[in-house]
Amino acid sequence: MVRIAGYIVPLEDGSHQVSEFLLVPYPTDCIHVPPPPTNQIVHVKMEKGKKVIFGSVDAYWATGQLKIERTESVFVESSFFMNGLSLEPYQGFFPGRRWK
Repeated sequence: MVRIAGYIVPLEDGSHQVSEFLLVPYPTDCIHVPPPPTNQIVHVKMEKGKKVIFGSVDAYWATGQLKIERTESVFVESSFFMNGLSLEPYQGFFPGRRWK
């Protein structure tokens, strides 16, 4: 079990509510050209399809079981996979985070 901070790139269309997403180190990291290196991307799938609400430029803590497992989405490859248990807003300073 680990707790990792990062920014969300959703893997589902729709509102700001998803059950599967990529966790990346900076809010400007994008799945477009060039994407972050695969060792800086965590593919997160929430347990039992649980939906989480997120803001596209806010940092979050993702908690769950982390595996070193190469995954491939329609957008990008990642070196890590997490069975997500919870997602909560990051409190404090995080690189690239906008001030509130």
